[in-house]
Amino acid sequence: MALLVAHLLALAATLAVAVRTWTGTRRVFDAPVRPGVADLVVLVVSCAWAVLGPLNIDDSWYALMARQGAETGTIGNAIYQFDVTEAPFTTSQYLLQWWGSLAGWGLGPLRVVPVVLGLLTWVLLRYTLAALAGRVGVRPGVVAALAVAHLAWFLPYGISLRPEPAGTAAAAGVLLLVAAACRTGAVGLLAPAVVVAVVGMTTAPTALVAAMPLLLALPLVWWHLVHARWATRLATVAVAFAAASAVVPLGLADQTLADVRESVAVHRWYYFQYQWYSEFVHYANLLGPDDQGTWGRRLPVLLTVAVLALGAVRLATRRGTGGPLGRALGFALAATALGLVAVAVSPTKWVNHFGAVAAPATLLLGIALARGPLPRHAPLRLVAVGRPCSASLPRWSTPGRTCGARSPTGASPSATTRSSTRRSTSRSWPRTSGRCTCAARCCGCSWPPPRCGGPGGGGGLPGRTGRCCASPRRVASR
Repeated sequence: MALLVAHLLALAATLAVAVRTWTGTRRVFDAPVRPGVADLVVLVVSCAWAVLGPLNIDDSWYALMARQGAETGTIGNAIYQFDVTEAPFTTSQYLLQWWGSLAGWGLGPLRVVPVVLGLLTWVLLRYTLAALAGRVGVRPGVVAALAVAHLAWFLPYGISLRPEPAGTAAAAGVLLLVAAACRTGAVGLLAPAVVVAVVGMTTAPTALVAAMPLLLALPLVWWHLVHARWATRLATVAVAFAAASAVVPLGLADQTLADVRESVAVHRWYYFQYQWYSEFVHYANLLGPDDQGTWGRRLPVLLTVAVLALGAVRLATRRGTGGPLGRALGFALAATALGLVAVAVSPTKWVNHFGAVAAPATLLLGIALARGPLPRHAPLRLVAVGRPCSASLPRWSTPGRTCGARSPTGASPSATTRSSTRRSTSRSWPRTSGRCTCAARCCGCSWPPPRCGGPGGGGGLPGRTGRCCASPRRVASR
């Protein structure tokens, strides 16, 4: 016990040093996040649903495992499977165990836990949208759209005593920390993001979704490592391993590694195991005629898949991807797509697993409701397949250091227009911050980007003459 306490204290000190050392240059929020009517609606509906919501088939199962843990000191499968341990996926049961020992083991008291987790998820997603979209993200209409998306996912999936609500709250926390790190350039915020992701992953195998947003911060981490000294690089790697060690006091608090391996073997003997490429079984169960495929569970998943497809069209045409909500849409698209890929890793294909992707999917549906997933005037022939991961990264703006700010002739963007006798729509070279928007491959823009080579701009790759890329692409100004 003393070693676990010492480990947690050392981890907390490491995180504090990392956050204070690797700071950013911008504020996370452009406008304060204030409570409004949408927050009141979410609060009232969530509390009412704790009484009116239907039972989940696994509610009694997880309540019994948590209650047994209060008596035996370990979380085991008290239903069957020889009572083997549930470690390392025990965090949500320990939470139920703690609350049940205080408030009682009835369904009503235990449902306080998923309601609180759902409200926590809502608050974290509100702040995430404010960090991604700035002042636009706190407008009442945008917040109302996010509330509708949150309730669409919470009502069928969020009231359960299963581990998914805890994993969803962890995923929302990771989304917020990653969005704040990408916006400000504060690499230190990724250290607590790793800890939160690890905590989420100790709730269920499908909670791997909580770690997926960390992939969106890889360009920021790469830039940090490339421009740092070796001592800083080694310190960054050490902090990453220290943050990941949070799995020890949570996932292995009451069991040994040998017990966990035995538990995995028993689970494989009891359940039929699917490979990742059999993910279609997940969707077949969702659309099946039994109690797994109810319309309430189908609706948010099918809407999310449809918005992903339409959002890919938007990114492919590169139209309507600018602006605060456009960048936030790209971020949510990438996080949701990666989350659905993470769900496919699960060896079982129960419909309840889709609740693990609720956090990024709620963000995606909320932005789509506020802005619309389809591009404006989308052509029938797409230019290329959209790259959600690159489009999701926030576009940093450094004074005096922009990429492609001038046309190849040196004229300002407003001067590069078509003749009024041909078309009234003016076209200009796009201003970008953080990446080139050229048809050819970008010529060495770093992160944050220096000024690309070209008239009036320094930098670029040696040997380039006069322009950023070989064939810049013009886009219609809006």
